[in-house]
This record gives sequence, C-alpha cells and structure tokens, in this order.
Amino acid sequence: GNNVNRSEWSTLAVTGTNSPANVTNISISPASPNTSDQLNCSYIVLLYNQQATTVNVSWFNGSTYAESTEFNYINNTLNSTVLTSAKQAKGETWNCTVNTSSITGNANSTTVTVVNSPPPQVTLSDPADGNTTSDRSPALSWNTVTDPDNDAVEYTVNISCNGGCTSDNRYVNTSSSPYTTSTDLKFFGDDAKNYTWSVLAHDGASNGPASATRNISILVKVQLSLGNATMIFASLSPGSSDDTTDDSPLPFNVSNDGNSMIDINITATALFNSSTSPIYQGKIGNTTEPGAFNWTGSTTTFTNLSPTVNITIADLNYTDSIDSAELDISIGVPVDEPFGNKTSTVTFTAEYVGTPG
Repeated sequence: GNNVNRSEWSTLAVTGTNSPANVTNISISPASPNTSDQLNCSYIVLLYNQQATTVNVSWFNGSTYAESTEFNYINNTLNSTVLTSAKQAKGETWNCTVNTSSITGNANSTTVTVVNSPPPQVTLSDPADGNTTSDRSPALSWNTVTDPDNDAVEYTVNISCNGGCTSDNRYVNTSSSPYTTSTDLKFFGDDAKNYTWSVLAHDGASNGPASATRNISILVKVQLSLGNATMIFASLSPGSSDDTTDDSPLPFNVSNDGNSMIDINITATALFNSSTSPIYQGKIGNTTEPGAFNWTGSTTTFTNLSPTVNITIADLNYTDSIDSAELDISIGVPVDEPFGNKTSTVTFTAEYVGTPG
C-alpha cells in the first residue's frame, strides 16, 4: 500500500468575561452625627480582574438627592468621600449610595439620623478672675452664643462658695447676660471665704461645655451716715429736763450704708459741769423702718451716756428698706449747774459682726 502523511489542526477559542465589581463595607460615620459633624461615606470596591472603573457616590436626605461625587477608586481598599460640611440639619435622615461602571444597580449604606448639636462653649466677660468687690450682688456677664441648630439657648450659672460655705452654692438658669443674684452672696473674703463662678449654655436637649472658672471675693464695707448730726435743746433752767421722744428736738438717726450687719457702740463726752445728779442718757428706738436691728441685744431703755460704751445698737441691717435706728436723748439739768451753753460730742462706732448663721 501507499503511505499517506496527514496533518490535522484544531482551533481553540477562549472567550474572556468580566467579573462584576462588588461593593462591600459601605457605611456612614459618625453613626449619630450632629449638624457640626462631617458625614463620611466609606466603602470597599472589589474588582476581580482589575479592569478600570469609576465610582459615583451620591448622598440622599431621605429620598431627596443632595449631591454626588465621581472619581477613580483604589481596588480592594477602603475608600471614602464626605458630604459638604454642615449640609445636614437636626432630625434629617441621610444615606449614601455607591455605584460603579462595572455593576448594575446601587449599593446603599444604612441610614443615619442627625441628632441635636450642643451649644458652643461660653466665654466669660466680667468681672475678671480674682476680682474683689463690696457689691454682694455683682453682675456676672459672658458672651452669648448661637446654637448650631438655631435652637433657643439658655444659660446655667454655677456659683460655688469656697472655704466651708457650700450652703451658699447657687445653680441658676437664665436666658440672658449679665446675671445678678436675686439675693446677696452671703460670705466675705474677710472671713477667708470666696466664690468661683462659671457658665454653660444649653438648648433644652444638650449642655454645651462649661466655661472657664473665675474667682470673686466679697469684701466687708462698714459705713455709717447720720440723718441729723446736730441736736439742739431749748434753754432749760436748773432742775428742769427734756427728751427727744416727742421729736422736739429730733433724735439722732443713724443708717447703715455698708454691706454687712454691724454693731454700733455709742459714747459721749460729759454734757454738764456739775456732778450733782446730772441726767444725760440715751436709748435706741425704731425709725420708720421697724425690724432693722436686734431689739433684745440693743439698749432700748434710757441709759447713762459716758465716754465708755454703755449704749449699743445690735445687728443693724444693711438692706436699704430696714437699715436705720434712732438714738433718743434725755437730759436733766443739775440744780447747781452753772449758766451757759452746754455741748457734748456723741460718737457712733460701727464694727462688722460676722455673717449670721
């Protein structure tokens, strides 16, 4: 037979297919944002055959489109994009959607709800740190703030007493600056007490950070005034007498113009020359402001006036409506008193008696 050489060829066709991209780990941070936070959408794109693609990240406020960004991504790496700063508002619900040119449909994040933003920190204004004053109701002021959510803002003023006087600590809410205490601060720097104060803003839902703390000390102020500094009796003959209980002449009227409770000690130089039973006495009484002093501790019956302390006004108040007392004078001319004008100097000496209670 004949030998026949035969060659056979086969053709193998290989068709490549693109593996679809896969978006994973899509999320928004922070999980509970407020209006001051910046929302960040993060995700991973897995593209198995490494073909080039782009990513579109879209932001939605509820179902309403807000904005989007398109760019080339890095494969199998955590990518991220952010929402325009402070675009979100309190109470809104946001999500982000990631779409690539290699997948059909979108990959959606979970939603986040925008929560309340606390007010910013308050900056104190006056008085300065370390201030000393005799004003027991000082005006405390600060720079007011604007809430990020435009909520109405109120302020909590924290006043703390230092040196064993926490009974006078104050926590007060107010809507405006400055704040003046409704009752006087009770304790004095003279007694080694002082106060610190700070302020924080709140919007009904959240407190802002507290301000820096400042120190203030209240100093004792002892000050008197006399409503009438001169008393003139009519001419009296030896053996006769007179007093001021009928307001003729008027009694001495003394007022506490300071800022603390005081005792007043009253002394006087001699009025008569004779030592034969002279009458020169005084007693403390009410003015038109009853309750201004401690009646029991005061000299309220006629008592001899002398250069030594015999007559006292105890715990005279400093509050304007009840800060005065009167000193009535009674005189009796000795039968052997020489004729002529008689004078005596009456001295009122005040001293701080400490904080009651």
